[in-house]
Amino acid sequence: TRAAALAAYPVLMAFKRRIDPRRYNGATLVGLKGVVVKSHGGADVLGFRHALQKARLEVAHGVLDKIASRIAATPLAAAATTTTAASTSATTTTTTTTAATAGATGDA
Repeated sequence: TRAAALAAYPVLMAFKRRIDPRRYNGATLVGLKGVVVKSHGGADVLGFRHALQKARLEVAHGVLDKIASRIAATPLAAAATTTTAASTSATTTTTTTTAATAGATGDA
């Protein structure tokens, strides 16, 4: 049994390192104008280091730009942009029409 334990020890240690939650510390906050990785308040040095590494990799790989371009490419985002532009145009037209009507009737 001792020989089996010695043989299994490296495999078990590798498995332990692989499932260590400190290695997965850091949650990316999306919707901000920069890369923000939130670390758990009780994180130790290893966990905090992994959160910093995650933020560095996101900047290096341009994750923020990729998210923005994918959102812009979705049909929903395109429709929202068109709707916003149309409502801005409609508001401007309504304001212009109201001002012209007020000036024509002498109500200004």
